[in-house]
Amino acid sequence: MANSNWSKTEPMASRFPHLWRSPRASEEFRKDLDLTEAEFGSKHRRGKAARLAEMQLHEDQLALTEAAEEIGRARPVLVNLGKIGSVAQNLLDAQAFRIVDAESAEAAYRLATISLRPEARVEDHELEAVLDELTDLCKDALDRDLLRESVCNCVKPVSDTKLGRRHEKARQSVAERRHKLINRLVELGGRRPIASLRDFIIARIDHRTGRPCLHADDPFVRIALLDIGSDSLDARDVVAVGIWLASDQGSDSKPRGFIREGDLLTIR
Repeated sequence: MANSNWSKTEPMASRFPHLWRSPRASEEFRKDLDLTEAEFGSKHRRGKAARLAEMQLHEDQLALTEAAEEIGRARPVLVNLGKIGSVAQNLLDAQAFRIVDAESAEAAYRLATISLRPEARVEDHELEAVLDELTDLCKDALDRDLLRESVCNCVKPVSDTKLGRRHEKARQSVAERRHKLINRLVELGGRRPIASLRDFIIARIDHRTGRPCLHADDPFVRIALLDIGSDSLDARDVVAVGIWLASDQGSDSKPRGFIREGDLLTIR
């Protein structure tokens, strides 16, 4: 993988750019890389070919490692882009599709996890990574309904009494389950994927009105406001959890959540 643009009048570093940039390059390599070819030939009069072969081997290994790392960073981006083909054929169309159901909510979420600066990459709050963290959060339908209708929602919470009647549980039993669910959510907020999701939403909070709020037309808010009703947790639940965690102002024992007031979501 020799550098074809290298000029013999330039330092050897131009011929071995990966080796030159590597912080692990030995001091002896660095001394050689500072030399021109004539100086290098003079220094290694009897072993020039062997020394060049040694340096080229290290250069090739570093170039292969860099290429593998670039592929590793690009693969999650391509995987996520490949999963939005059902709602958009290209990125231009993707920015215009409407968020109306589980499929479009998932596609919008995946697009939101792809950052373009300083380079294209998928952030830590990739959908599967967050769902993996939430796997054991809801042990049954009651936990799921508590999450969606009592804790991580943006309207008036459904009462413990009503949920108890629906699931044939005593009100006190439902209240205890709700408290356990809240404590578990707060604990999960320290996990890397969920903390990344929370921080992403915090960055979208508008403080210009004098009180922190989210706008109802924000794509992430639109996801959270959908009524999907699936049996398993999905993108809507992921965003709802993130919005709830993002309401933490640091002065309460737990996040207070947001509630919708017209076109805004404000902290309860």
